[in-house]
Amino acid sequence: RQPLDWRQWHRALRAGSVSGAVLLATVIPEGLGTAHADTPAPEILAELERRLLEAPSCSPRCAEIAEARVRIAEAELSMDLEVHAVASVAVPLPGSVDGWQPAEVTDRQSNTLPAIRDEDGALWVRLEPGIHTLTVAGPLPAGGTLEIPFTLSPRAIVAESAHWLVAGIDNRALVAGSLNLTRLRRDADVDGGSWEASRLPVFLAVERTVSLELDWQVHTVVRRVAPETGALNIVLPLIDGESVTSERSLTDDGIVVSMNPTQLRAAWQSTLPRTPGLTLRAPRDRPWQEVWRVRAGPMWAVDFEGVPENSYRQGSADRIAEFHPRPGETLTLRVARPEAVRGRTLAFDNVVARTDVGASLRHTTLTVGYRSTRGGTHRLGLPGDAQLRTVTLDGEALQLAMSDGQLDLPIVPGEHSMALDWDQPGPATVRVAAPIIELGAPSSNIRVGLDMPDSRWLLFATGPTLGPAILYWSELLALIAAALLLGRFKATPLRWWHWLLLGIGFSTFSWGALAVVAIWLLAFGTRASWSAAWSRRAYNLSQIGFALLTALAFSAILIGIPSGLLGNPDMHVTGFQSEGHRLTWFTDQTETTTPGAAVWSLPMWIYKALILAWALWLSFALVRWLPWVWSCFAARGLWLAKATDDAEAANAAE
Repeated sequence: RQPLDWRQWHRALRAGSVSGAVLLATVIPEGLGTAHADTPAPEILAELERRLLEAPSCSPRCAEIAEARVRIAEAELSMDLEVHAVASVAVPLPGSVDGWQPAEVTDRQSNTLPAIRDEDGALWVRLEPGIHTLTVAGPLPAGGTLEIPFTLSPRAIVAESAHWLVAGIDNRALVAGSLNLTRLRRDADVDGGSWEASRLPVFLAVERTVSLELDWQVHTVVRRVAPETGALNIVLPLIDGESVTSERSLTDDGIVVSMNPTQLRAAWQSTLPRTPGLTLRAPRDRPWQEVWRVRAGPMWAVDFEGVPENSYRQGSADRIAEFHPRPGETLTLRVARPEAVRGRTLAFDNVVARTDVGASLRHTTLTVGYRSTRGGTHRLGLPGDAQLRTVTLDGEALQLAMSDGQLDLPIVPGEHSMALDWDQPGPATVRVAAPIIELGAPSSNIRVGLDMPDSRWLLFATGPTLGPAILYWSELLALIAAALLLGRFKATPLRWWHWLLLGIGFSTFSWGALAVVAIWLLAFGTRASWSAAWSRRAYNLSQIGFALLTALAFSAILIGIPSGLLGNPDMHVTGFQSEGHRLTWFTDQTETTTPGAAVWSLPMWIYKALILAWALWLSFALVRWLPWVWSCFAARGLWLAKATDDAEAANAAE
């Protein structure tokens, strides 16, 4: 807090004086003379008030305490303050309402000076320009510890006491803006012996954390160990080259650490120069124990010599080594950058290239996640007929242009994601291949995709091993084998090519319908061989079953054929993230280009025409097969009455 201008104390009084003078001038009787005064304008009165209350030019450094001499008795404290003032100002006195405060203020001639108290409870005394010697004194409150704040810190201070331990002074300077006093006790059994109220000597724990990153820093924490309360003031040596960035008092021997009676810790930040060698020393005969932690970033290789490592742990990306030195031990750090390993500075971690094949245009989207150790440009090779649409880096659009199928991409150090898309003219043909992209860098996790239109009938797909598989052709081989076996079954009028055609038609849209029709035909083919010995009841039940099976077979035919004519063939596409007309291939790594992938397909109208021809063939085939089915169904009659059972029983008895 700066000295207060003495004139400000009487602002209201001076303003009132001016107003009073003006009032007297206006009420003087006219008969007392011929003199007459007009009331000044408000602007003039305001200017007069401003000049009267204007702070001196030296503000806010109009006074300072050049020296303070403090004498502390057992129950009373007094101090002589040498105050230099260059203007008429108010100077704050040491002390506070909650602790010690002056009870008397005298000057060099022992004259008592008046003092006022501000809203915070601090005392102020008015001084005229010049050098003043003030003596302030007051009783000390009861208690073992006491803090005396100085609102106006003295240039130099000395203190003497045989009854109190004084902290907060270093080299005649007030370190933390206040004196900290701790009462000493006397032991009647020891001649002249005295000790601090806590009966314990000062002891601290010092933790230094050295962080070796892009910038080298030191974070120091000092914790109180003993005594639990009491003021303390020590000088802690710094590491060679350490530069303190926090607001701390420094001396030639190190940094001044002061704690008030209730303070438990103190901390500060420092910087270190980057040097090949760094030395930490634990001093002897000092009232503290040190702990060193070294956090080494991945850009540094550190070797330790001297103090053995106490513990080690791995942080998110840094190594943290901890040391507990004994007094007098030294730790030397040998720091160097790791040797560079020859290799590329750019790598693609994942690449996704997907092409959407349209009726007359193919749209390709390429997404690349990359890591780079330095900036620059990288060239991609795209198809020669590609028409670039957009390029984005981490979601932000870039304005780039292609030249002869080459695209120069800006590379930013670190991990980033880049996306670009382009169009290529050309409709879907019998063979559609994914575009080959010259990546120009080692790449991992490459995905290549083709999205075929619904108007194409997929036949085959080729590409990397991990990709789509069209299972229909393996199923067709199994169907041919089954047709050859069923063709040898003479109980039905169907030959192997009949079974094959029947299976080919149903297999592209419903294997279930094929199974129902095949069971229906086989059941009627075998009926004559096992139903002759059946009883009437069993025969009638079988007739009901065969009728239901026939109805089910016709339902499968009537429902399945329209589905085949109106729908798309099910080629049973499966594999890595593939289904239907969406095909995806994967390869784990490549050196330069994306892997090749292609799809063979036919227009869907060809499939529709084949299904229509098959449906016509099936219609004519059913016309030939149904009389045979009816003859099998009515071989013993459509329904057996009870008399038939009695006749059969009599014949059996004879």
